[in-house]
Amino acid sequence: MLKDNAYIFPGLGVVACRIRRVMAAMFLAAADTLSAATNSAELEQGPVYPAISLMRDASAQVAESVALSGYREGLALLPPPDNLGAHIQYPLYQLAYPAVPSRVTASQPASR
Repeated sequence: MLKDNAYIFPGLGVVACRIRRVMAAMFLAAADTLSAATNSAELEQGPVYPAISLMRDASAQVAESVALSGYREGLALLPPPDNLGAHIQYPLYQLAYPAVPSRVTASQPASR
């Protein structure tokens, strides 16, 4: 299963803060953050990753820790934002679709 890549991939933190280079410390920060996101009850049941329903939150936490590592190493091209968590949330994929009219006919095209 490729779920581990979705959780641990440091790209969101790198892109959001325009980090020039991915360093080993960033992968360690990502791994530490991900391990902290799984509680002992989950670990007793077997999963080593947080529930799939928590993937967005875990990914945002991983991205924030990667970004902080990049700032500590002086590799970010953007200045640190006032609210790093909100800054990280902006580029996260949003599963939202625009409303579709209930009835569209050939004589009445859908508005854009």
